[in-house]
Amino acid sequence: MKARVTTQSRKSNSDSLFLLTSFQDDSRKFSKSSLEASLGKAGGAAAILKSLAQQAEGEGFEGRLGQSLRIHESIGQKRVTVIAIGLGKKDQLNSEKLRKAFGTVSRLLPNSLRKNKSARWIVDVNQGYWRQRSVKAYQPKLTFDAGVVPPTVATDLQEYVGAAAEGWGLGSYQYLEFHTEKKKKDLPDFEVFFSPQLTTGINRVKNRLAKAEIVVEAVSLSRDLSNTPANALRPHDLAKKARSVAKKSGLSCQVLDAKALEKEGMGALIGVGQASSSPSKLIILKYEPTGPAGKRPPIVLVGKAVTFDSGGLSIKPAGGMVDMKMDMSGGGAVLATLSAVGQLKPARPVIGLIPAAENMIDGNATRPGDVLKTRSGLTIEVVNTDAEGRLIMSDALDYSKKYKPELVVDIATLTGACMVALGDRVSGLFTNEPEAADKIRKAAAKSGERVWELPLYQEYFDQIRSATADMKNSGGRYAGATTAAALLARFIEGVPWCHLDVAGTAWSDRTEGYSPRGATGAPVRLLIELAQE
Repeated sequence: MKARVTTQSRKSNSDSLFLLTSFQDDSRKFSKSSLEASLGKAGGAAAILKSLAQQAEGEGFEGRLGQSLRIHESIGQKRVTVIAIGLGKKDQLNSEKLRKAFGTVSRLLPNSLRKNKSARWIVDVNQGYWRQRSVKAYQPKLTFDAGVVPPTVATDLQEYVGAAAEGWGLGSYQYLEFHTEKKKKDLPDFEVFFSPQLTTGINRVKNRLAKAEIVVEAVSLSRDLSNTPANALRPHDLAKKARSVAKKSGLSCQVLDAKALEKEGMGALIGVGQASSSPSKLIILKYEPTGPAGKRPPIVLVGKAVTFDSGGLSIKPAGGMVDMKMDMSGGGAVLATLSAVGQLKPARPVIGLIPAAENMIDGNATRPGDVLKTRSGLTIEVVNTDAEGRLIMSDALDYSKKYKPELVVDIATLTGACMVALGDRVSGLFTNEPEAADKIRKAAAKSGERVWELPLYQEYFDQIRSATADMKNSGGRYAGATTAAALLARFIEGVPWCHLDVAGTAWSDRTEGYSPRGATGAPVRLLIELAQE
């Protein structure tokens, strides 16, 4: 996706697109000013609006967030497409709702418009509002009706524009790597027009659009990795991809192989992957700015990358295995975030650790009842080989302490229990320090990726006590997300730490807003905001 600001006019004789926004408060009243501005009062605007109103009534269009209408009309030699998109309640408009709305719009574009060079979104902040400008020459155009954004958010113009651009790019995502006929849909560039007389905020908008391009690229990379079939992305493949991304993004990359892991004493990471013909690895990515900024304590991101999870000898049912290529989504999110960090160049070091393993079955597989010795020296009784993510993360979290970090954040598709608790729209948040959780919540609010904190009381640590070892890797059915987090917390004591359980948010079974079915790329946007804090 390309996104940019322009003050230059450009004529086009191509088909045109109009975006009409609608709030739940006043869902059926579509302004005709934006249509008449380009089509003229006798150019069919009234007929288009009549058709739109009839369709709205027939389809029960109420202006709810994500609701949409689309009609096509022929005006002379041109084909006019009008998309009406719901934004929900007017007083609840925010960046995330614009991101979702523009994701929906980018998916609804007719093929006749996709090959146009740019989709124009005409912006005027006159009197603190975004107003549609009456300029015939710009087509195709994405036009906001007058007064869509209240004056109170005028100072956040760049964030609203950036969120819309991100939705525009992310909504058009497709994974076609294994299709013999790659029918990839084109997407017009996202272009914001400022009138030559209006310069207020233009540089901030330019910078935010540049960031939006990087964010879309990073989230798309994370989605690609999680969507890749497990036979094409084993631990050694992920390591190869990490080296390629690091070279492109100006990062350093180191990969600890089986011999190095053994030297480090990472018995848990080795144990999970010992039944695979592709041995476990620890991928280390570093962004280290020069000068005083490079001497700051780093943020360390640790991402679970089980490239395929059969469940091991505690084998999953067949239906539970089919999407287990996505069990490396935490590691994919860390790799994607570091790729963005290398381009955005924040004023702090950021380190990514990706423990990568394949949880398979053969004569060497870890057995229920086995005891694994971790890098920290602590021992874990494996009572369920399908509770493997916390095992590989324990070694990586202990390794993270060597960097004397300011904050460690781990990201893992860790438990189905978190999905039961929070569903698939909110990631579980656990922490050993309230101030660390506040940083995550701040980044979550800015990125639009939701989190909700769950407790870590002493009773949950007691629940994973083992008679055979220092702890066991499963505390049973109740509070499964929390007991898994409690195990991780044992390996990061003394360091500010947050754990994000993204089992629900990293994958979607439906297409909605800017998120397609399959990998969502969560929580890459949150992590990028955290790195730039």
